[in-house]
Amino acid sequence: AHNSPTIAVNPDDEDVLVVVDKIDRPSFAAAIHRSEDGGESWSEAPFPIPSGEDRPYAPDLVWGADKLYLSFVTLTGRGNNPEAIWLSTSDDAGVTWNSPQQVFDRSYAFQVRMASDTSGRLYLTWLQGAEETTGTLSFTAAGLPIVAAFSDDEGESWSEPVQVSSSERERVGAAVPVAGSEGDLYVLFFDYKDDRFDWENLEGDVYAGTFELVLAHGDVEGGAFEESVVEAGVVPYERFLVYLPKFPSLAMDPSSSVLYAGWSDARDGDPDVFVRRSEDGGATWSEPVRIHESSPRAQYLATLDAVSGRLDALYLDRRADPADRLTAAFFASSTDEGRTWSDLEVASESFNSRLGPEGIPGQPDQGTRVGLASTETAAFAVWTDARRSSKLTGTLDIFFAKVAFKKN
Repeated sequence: AHNSPTIAVNPDDEDVLVVVDKIDRPSFAAAIHRSEDGGESWSEAPFPIPSGEDRPYAPDLVWGADKLYLSFVTLTGRGNNPEAIWLSTSDDAGVTWNSPQQVFDRSYAFQVRMASDTSGRLYLTWLQGAEETTGTLSFTAAGLPIVAAFSDDEGESWSEPVQVSSSERERVGAAVPVAGSEGDLYVLFFDYKDDRFDWENLEGDVYAGTFELVLAHGDVEGGAFEESVVEAGVVPYERFLVYLPKFPSLAMDPSSSVLYAGWSDARDGDPDVFVRRSEDGGATWSEPVRIHESSPRAQYLATLDAVSGRLDALYLDRRADPADRLTAAFFASSTDEGRTWSDLEVASESFNSRLGPEGIPGQPDQGTRVGLASTETAAFAVWTDARRSSKLTGTLDIFFAKVAFKKN
């Protein structure tokens, strides 16, 4: 059951694509896939599993100045809790990988994500748990922080982690980092407020309150972060595993430094994808814009990417099915900073959203994100797809599509 992909495009050769994903069945694992012909064909590369470990999980991928970086955690114990954060590098665009190095001997690092800037600095963010606050697919206490660390020597050494989220926020998660241009870091995350049902994995219906979508901006080296509220009324539409929440999305246009935040919520009765824009480094935000046509069915799990005045989005959409089950991958694009959008279906066929491993009884888990990487001439999309699945197998695959653009 492959899911939650990330895709990276070789900055020197757009035909070279690398995708990583996590695997939830038949056992917990991770995978690397490569293409050298722009996605026409794919092969699997060996995953660099650390000696003595057997469960690499939750990988992330970024292209640095001259090499490819892969982060992941290893799982331990019957509870499959994260034991350590690892980093591996590739000098040949993902064909081979150097022996992974343990970044931090920090157990209970959840939701690890990675970012890099143009100077070559690497960032890692994660939700820091502890043995005494971790239950079975749950947290038994509030107050766990989102933290960040950086490396200026290609991952050989790392700064001490600093707290990103305010200590006044009791239940936070799903942090997504984006590197600024001046050694600063932007981190988008959810504040789950008083949602003990999902935090502690209690029985009950979907949380009746609202979440906040928050942006923290600061200097990891100096350790000071300031927060702004991107969206104060995120209406949840499903239960979720707090270990593996669905991520929001954050993108920065490198040509203008305009920030874009994307998320899904059910304010209109069913989940829709919304985007807000900030032109002042996250201090203030535009009104939310729905990026797709309005329908009484679900649109959700969006990932954004921005390049040279164009903002792209990949998301999952059930608009064509009155039963709100059959799902397809859709791509949307905006050339006016997210004010208006055009979209198209990029999946060749739809799939059943009710198939896959069940982390929550009766609610199949098809992953925490989709993957999107945009260039001036193309957008490269990957998503979790259940078209080859059944109730018996729960098979999930990663599918790919390319959208071409004329270069300005």
